[in-house]
Amino acid sequence: MAIARIWRPLMPIEGPYRARADDIPSLNSVFSDAFTERYRRDGMVGVRVPNLNPKVWRYAIDDADDGAMLWRDGGPKGDIVAFNLVHPSDAEGG
Repeated sequence: MAIARIWRPLMPIEGPYRARADDIPSLNSVFSDAFTERYRRDGMVGVRVPNLNPKVWRYAIDDADDGAMLWRDGGPKGDIVAFNLVHPSDAEGG
């Protein structure tokens, strides 16, 4: 028999906040862990997605401006739990 459960986060999530250059190490960890897990669920258990070069992150954050957003857990360290980078349409590579 199936039991319905209501999803509740372990801690409250706070944000969005503007991503900054000093967030890059944490952003890299979230990025690498999330995509590594995605490959694992697809059956590619030996794949480990490496961290990106910090210069790539700095460029992406600067280019996205206010579209560089992140969310933190409500714990004492405020760990990053999610991020999003949104670039203006037709502004990149132009």
